[in-house]
Amino acid sequence: MQHRLGGRGGRDRPCRKGAELYRSLTTSLLAVGAATISTAAYAQTAPETTYTFDLPAQPMDDALTSVAERTGSNVVYNGQDVADRRAPAIRGTFTAQAAFERILAGSGLVLRRTGSGAFVVSSPTQQSATTGRSAISGSVTAANSTRGLEGALVRIVETGQTTAVDSFGDFRFAKVPAGTYTLEISFLGYETAYQSVSVGSEKARNLAIVLGQPDTESNAIVVYGSRSARANALNVQRTAENSSDVISADDLGNFTGTTFSEALRRAPGVSFQRNSVTGDGTNVIVRGLEPDMNAVKLNGLNLPVGSGTGRSADLSNLLADSIGQITIHKSLLPSQDSSGTGGLIEIETLSPLDRPRRYASLLVEGGFTPDDFGNDFLASGTVSGTFGGNFGLSASIQYRRNDNRTIGYDAGGNGGRLAFGTSLPLDGNGQPITAPEAVDPLAVFPFVPGDDRVFPSGLNTSFYSNENETFAGTLSAEWQVSDGTNLKVDYQRSQSTSTFFSLTDTFTTLAEYVVPAGGGEAELILPLDPGNEAIQRTQSYSYDPDVKQVTDTFSFKGRTEAGRFTFNYLAGYARGTETHPRQFGVQLRMPEADASADLFTPGAVDPVTGRILTGFGPRTGQGIPLPLLSEAGKALINDPSGFTIDNASGQFDDYSGSNDRYTASGSARWTPGEGALKYLEAGVFYENTSFTSNLVRSQIGGNVPVTSLGLEFVPSDLSRIGIDNAGFLVLSEASVRDLADNLESYVSSSGLTINPIIPNPDQENEKTEEENLAAYIQARVDIGKLEIVGGVRFNRTKLAATNLVFPVYTGPILPANGGGVGNDLIFQNEFTRLVTEESVAEDFLPRVLFNYRASDDLIFRGGYFLSVARPSIGQLSSETRIAFINFPIPGPEGVKPILQINSGNPDLKPAKTDNFDISAEYYSGIGIFKLSGFYKRIDNLLQTNITNGPAVLDAITLPDHPYFNGPPYFDPANPDSVFITGGTPVNSDDVAELWGIEAQAERRFDFLPGIWGGFGVYLNYTYTESSRTDRYTYAYEPAPDNVYEFTGLPFVQQPRHSGTAALTYAKYDIDANLTYGYQSRALASFRPRGLSNYTEAVETLDFRAEYYLRPDFADLRIFFEANDLLNGTGDPDVAYSFGGEQGVPAYFHRATYLGGRRFKVGISATF
Repeated sequence: MQHRLGGRGGRDRPCRKGAELYRSLTTSLLAVGAATISTAAYAQTAPETTYTFDLPAQPMDDALTSVAERTGSNVVYNGQDVADRRAPAIRGTFTAQAAFERILAGSGLVLRRTGSGAFVVSSPTQQSATTGRSAISGSVTAANSTRGLEGALVRIVETGQTTAVDSFGDFRFAKVPAGTYTLEISFLGYETAYQSVSVGSEKARNLAIVLGQPDTESNAIVVYGSRSARANALNVQRTAENSSDVISADDLGNFTGTTFSEALRRAPGVSFQRNSVTGDGTNVIVRGLEPDMNAVKLNGLNLPVGSGTGRSADLSNLLADSIGQITIHKSLLPSQDSSGTGGLIEIETLSPLDRPRRYASLLVEGGFTPDDFGNDFLASGTVSGTFGGNFGLSASIQYRRNDNRTIGYDAGGNGGRLAFGTSLPLDGNGQPITAPEAVDPLAVFPFVPGDDRVFPSGLNTSFYSNENETFAGTLSAEWQVSDGTNLKVDYQRSQSTSTFFSLTDTFTTLAEYVVPAGGGEAELILPLDPGNEAIQRTQSYSYDPDVKQVTDTFSFKGRTEAGRFTFNYLAGYARGTETHPRQFGVQLRMPEADASADLFTPGAVDPVTGRILTGFGPRTGQGIPLPLLSEAGKALINDPSGFTIDNASGQFDDYSGSNDRYTASGSARWTPGEGALKYLEAGVFYENTSFTSNLVRSQIGGNVPVTSLGLEFVPSDLSRIGIDNAGFLVLSEASVRDLADNLESYVSSSGLTINPIIPNPDQENEKTEEENLAAYIQARVDIGKLEIVGGVRFNRTKLAATNLVFPVYTGPILPANGGGVGNDLIFQNEFTRLVTEESVAEDFLPRVLFNYRASDDLIFRGGYFLSVARPSIGQLSSETRIAFINFPIPGPEGVKPILQINSGNPDLKPAKTDNFDISAEYYSGIGIFKLSGFYKRIDNLLQTNITNGPAVLDAITLPDHPYFNGPPYFDPANPDSVFITGGTPVNSDDVAELWGIEAQAERRFDFLPGIWGGFGVYLNYTYTESSRTDRYTYAYEPAPDNVYEFTGLPFVQQPRHSGTAALTYAKYDIDANLTYGYQSRALASFRPRGLSNYTEAVETLDFRAEYYLRPDFADLRIFFEANDLLNGTGDPDVAYSFGGEQGVPAYFHRATYLGGRRFKVGISATF
């Protein structure tokens, strides 16, 4: 059976070079004296084989390429010889040679066949020069595609000189002596091809090399799907100068995955922080390093962060339709970004000249999660065309609507609290401890031997819904100005509009540790005496409609070749914005109620101690721990008449943020063409960035009973995850939406109030600006099979942070300011001021990488590079908050007033990392076996420094006001009379380390017969180990002895083990995979006493199948996906636990339920 390859994408393709010549769909560059070579990928077709042709009259180079593609033959022809010639129509059955002869009939051109079976078309007057030196340059494309075959190896057999095809599809050998040479062209997935070429002294030889494939059963699906995509990716990896992983579109531009995060999901060493509401991957963790330690670029530009406060852009709205290639750089060259300690991720969109001359595609897909947890719809389309052979335009647009519902709980924070043990130990002096945080930080749970039971004393359940629409569009223009100059302009826009609703329902019992009457260890107990007020319940609602996140990027890129020099240049602008025009929030609170035994079931009595400890049972498993309330208890906490909207218990917020980035860069590379020096390159990079954010708030209050507003109470919706009678009544989502949308009418008909908070006039002038200037020099030296690429990068970053210093005083007010007790707004307005702080950081970053190419397919890599990671904008620049509460308040130091100071730190240094990397790679067919090791030594790692005591005052200047000048207010001469606490980010003085290994094995079993030849496997595994130091401030000891340092801690969000195992199939127009993924538990936040918070391990099982149909009017692809097959609706998708280390059991306290299994179907068409 014969299989047609390439479809209608196999005709009328654009070129990149030599506008004076007419180009075929596969020819990339032809100039004066050009020779065009088309080589077969696999074994030559037998001469007696015949083929059926139905070719119209067309340009001769198109006809020659069509016959080469149809027959899998090699054809060599001179571009000038066939320019402006037309071939007659061919219809009928012919051998390959007969078809070529029909094309050439009457042209005067001569056809001959080489010993290897290739066909050579030449002019009778063609001559070869035999003296002098010249260059061989050209491009490599595939006969059944339109994209340049980046990563193809081109070697001159006689001299051993080797080069790789670049991202433009081009290659070049400089200063080759005149003579006849054999070129060897190698591309994974194709058989190595050979062809002779003659070089003269008078001009360079500009070649257009076209790789074709024979019509064989094993190659029936090479253009489409995972096989084509992996072939493109692995060839780029193989010829790269650094260690990298590549994910590529297939030869027709199809990119697997709806979002960017889905595309990267199975890359080695990559994991994701998942959005707790949508489940989408929002940020990348590479080699165990959190998002701010990595860099992500789109077409050479850093992605903006619309919130105006961070560096790691939200990737969940970056859709994949126009993406051509994603490269994850694990080691960095001097020419690459200064940041990217974990990895540099570069996203490139497809160029118009990489598509067929006339191209259109359409994709529609829909998906759902059972039990109404979510649904997803996506439609996308692309049109592209080339004009005059050297100018191309393309446009892509995507629309996605995804609605999600999520359920979560937390019994260990945010309103919930776990009581660790039924008693607390005595302190070092034999005195009882009544507060868990007063236990020695170096103690490890259980604090009392054998007392390892844990009891919740609170629970919050959360319900989220999110309705999101995303429009993404790309416009691209590309112009091959001449043989040496290519220009490209890209514009991308992503706009998401979302409406978000959330409910957090918190039930708390104020259980406490009490010293028994006879003394001894404090015991856990729920007070039942009258007046205990130990039952509390609050409901917090949020409704955030019409939230807009917009990202715009404009980029202009160009490359110019002039002799031995190559110039690359880039200019761009990126802007991200985020707006929340009407974010509504309100909290309902029931009056504190006394706990009594009749409010709980008999099961609430602990059988060991014989008393009610917290009103909850001991913590076991990972399900939701419900309180053990009796019917009387449920009636008490669910009485609608008990809930009121208190003063200042709600708000309307108008929030906006923005991030603008202006970028320019340029580089010049000199290629000598002789000797060990391969090239010398120098470049500069400039980026000017600004961040802004602004919040305007109005408070809602009025002490209005909820029942007077007529709002509806309904049972909380835990039935979705199998809990049918949770015992909690809440406001319905429809009621909350109606209250927020029609608040003004509720105000006019009830006692509700809206009080705008007038912002400081300078608030809108707060901003942060960064100016980044970098320059580098880079050289490559080849010594035999050893490549040495190295140089140095200089980076200078200037920061200017403009923020308000915002003092707040609460207490007895000066008579001059009105007297009384409360918040002194006159003082606040007088001393709130705008302050600009500046800092400059300069770094020299040496980098040197080694590649030893034992053969084309066996490569050993190693190297060292220095990188930096700038702190987030929120850490560098935030308002300085000085809050003095001049009331006696119980705290760690007794009953005292409190002075709290929080601020950003513009003097933070970037985290600087010494990176060492080593790897061995072996490529086999469309497959790879790779083993890598890495070590990272990090200085200036960032951490939050929470400090108590007068030392906090060293970082700020207090207002010159009576409130801070002595009794009866704050007395600087006697600071111990006030409990002083504060937090600011600082650089750690200790070195942090991270090391690990990555293993990858990928192979298709194409050596097996029949159906079995379509199977393949994909395996990767990453092990990481890290060590850092964290500080803990113990409030129950005086400074400076109250700061404890804990060493040997892992990095936050760093899984020790992660990996993927996939069974793949690609044959008979079927492309399918079954993929298992694993990510071990990772530290979420450090806590002493063996009770750190961890994100639990995640396992996934996904299935995807595609089937290709080839009717005459289009190439069709239908597909089906099933994700998270291991999870049902009642299984948590993300879970958290305390402990699990140092011999402490793991106690689950938090989880998010996303609905479990998700299903998707779709169809795409290419015209």
